[in-house]
Amino acid sequence: MSSEGRYILWNYMLAEHCLLAHSCEGIVLLTVAPRTLAAALEEAGEGGRSPEEAEADFTAAVAGMYRHRVLSSAKKLRALKSTSPNDVPFGIGFLALSVLAAFHMRTDDEHTGRAFYPRLAEMLGCDLARSYPVGFEGDAFIDLWDELAAWLKVHYGRELAAPDAVGVRRYVAYPFAHVPLRQVDIERLPQFFDAYGYEPGARAPLDRLTYDLYEASGPWRHLTESGQNALKDRHRRPFVVRQVAHELERWDGCRVDSSGARTATIELWMDIRRRRAQLHLLARRPSGFPELIEDRELVFASSQDGWYEPVQLGRDDGQLLENGVRIGTRSNNGGRYYLQLRRARVLPLTPSEEYTGFVSDRVLRADTDCAVLCAEPLVDDVARYLQALSHERVRPRRDDTIPTGWCLFTDVRATNECSPPPGLERLGVETSLALIPEGGLRLGRRWSWLESAPARLTVLGSHRGLVAKVDGQEVRLDDGGRVHTDLLGAAGQHVIEIGNRLRQRVTVLKGAVHTDCRSWLGPDIDQPIPVAVPAGHWVLLGAGPGESESIFAPSEGALVRPSFQVRWAVRVASGPGAKALHIHDHILSRPAPRPGAPARGKKSGASWADTVYQAGIRRPDFLCQHGCRDERLSAEWRQLMEAARSSKRAGRRRR
Repeated sequence: MSSEGRYILWNYMLAEHCLLAHSCEGIVLLTVAPRTLAAALEEAGEGGRSPEEAEADFTAAVAGMYRHRVLSSAKKLRALKSTSPNDVPFGIGFLALSVLAAFHMRTDDEHTGRAFYPRLAEMLGCDLARSYPVGFEGDAFIDLWDELAAWLKVHYGRELAAPDAVGVRRYVAYPFAHVPLRQVDIERLPQFFDAYGYEPGARAPLDRLTYDLYEASGPWRHLTESGQNALKDRHRRPFVVRQVAHELERWDGCRVDSSGARTATIELWMDIRRRRAQLHLLARRPSGFPELIEDRELVFASSQDGWYEPVQLGRDDGQLLENGVRIGTRSNNGGRYYLQLRRARVLPLTPSEEYTGFVSDRVLRADTDCAVLCAEPLVDDVARYLQALSHERVRPRRDDTIPTGWCLFTDVRATNECSPPPGLERLGVETSLALIPEGGLRLGRRWSWLESAPARLTVLGSHRGLVAKVDGQEVRLDDGGRVHTDLLGAAGQHVIEIGNRLRQRVTVLKGAVHTDCRSWLGPDIDQPIPVAVPAGHWVLLGAGPGESESIFAPSEGALVRPSFQVRWAVRVASGPGAKALHIHDHILSRPAPRPGAPARGKKSGASWADTVYQAGIRRPDFLCQHGCRDERLSAEWRQLMEAARSSKRAGRRRR
């Protein structure tokens, strides 16, 4: 696509995302920041890009258009005016870039905090002439803002925000009016989120954010003067709140203290397996964090993007939950990184987009199946409160997998409104909506799925009485929040709407073979079929000694083919707990090792036996992608354990 074609696409995306989606009393702002650009791409079905990548793509498109349309024309900036008042204004992208330049204004090694035009010229890839970017004309710049305001008024009845007063800096006043919070304010928001107890990725109610940011005691004091003034302005305040809410949804939990140390959050993950609750520590891995953080007892190793491998909790970890934990490491460049689990005595657990089961949250969600983990001294108070919320009797579970001194309430569904008693404030109920996808063949972390393998969608939050629509067609929304539709199975762009409170774009793509893909099955019919394993570090095991191989699968999993028939893949952590994945290896023939060379990754018989033994003493969780019954899995594992014991006994006799 040409640079101008890309620019036109950005024009439409920003018009829809920034100007037509939300308003406050009919007033709209062209607020643009790197995360705004990434969100606009995601809504248009081009998700998966980081804010930095989205900003680079947008800046390149505007700069390319500016060179060809403005610098090569005698009209200069007036060349961006639209030919018809009915068209989407062609200058939206350029005006958005001017807002982005205002967003980035701060004092650094190259510019002062008031250097607007040098930043704009740098983004446009041109020089300055008499303090302005080449081709820039102030009056034409204002005309483009006026054209956009007229288009919004005539076609949508909306008012474009304008400066309160136009003084000496009359041109820069327009982009400044559309920047509620600048970059320096955005960088301070993690401190706000941490101080007021917001969880990473949360969709906070706007009224709560408004109260914490402004109504409780005036504008939050750590914002810049510009940010505080935006909060004081009743017309701009809603846009500040929306910008903060947008940043919170994409916050990865990382905070930076005054010494420069970076801290990320440890969550609690709970899932029910084989009728028992399994609890894990689940640490976020923000960008730049090391692949491994450990102390003497806890080891957090990198797994999929944005997370460390879960660490299973055992019976002896009750004090760890109650007292919290903070572990850290120092990188080679001197940076310090910490993972922190806050101390708590009661923890709400709600469904998550990232993991099956439930993940710790800051509140319970209305009309949603949730769970609550609490310390034993609070069990009676928690039970009475949960019963008042659900109008149903609740009973605590004390599985042998739950840490000593704690108990778990499951099937908690808040259908009634009541305030939590003192000490149980974290069990407040939030009515905001969220959409959780389950299953299907998802493409990365985007809202994209493969054709004929769509996700099942569930609405979290207070959804009773709301109408669900897919592509404008009404579909059934049951009491459990499940969206019932077959419309998402077809390739294309789909829009899900829940009343007027939630709107999500979903992309369904046709399957295609990448041009670089090579078939595992060659012309030789005896070529062995590969084995699929999930993400993480696994040891593949065959039926007997010597048949083991260690592999590390990336976030998308891996296809491997060792020189033996694989029976199990096991994962053993340094602490309690292990996983044993049952493999159905339909090998056609054993690949012959090269003459004079050992098979790749082949281990000794002692290593094979030790791996089986170490997994066995940890009472592993059995998994099978083909749905084998627990009885079969237990029987086959016992056979493997007996073979390992025999191998170890034989080894001792030889010694």
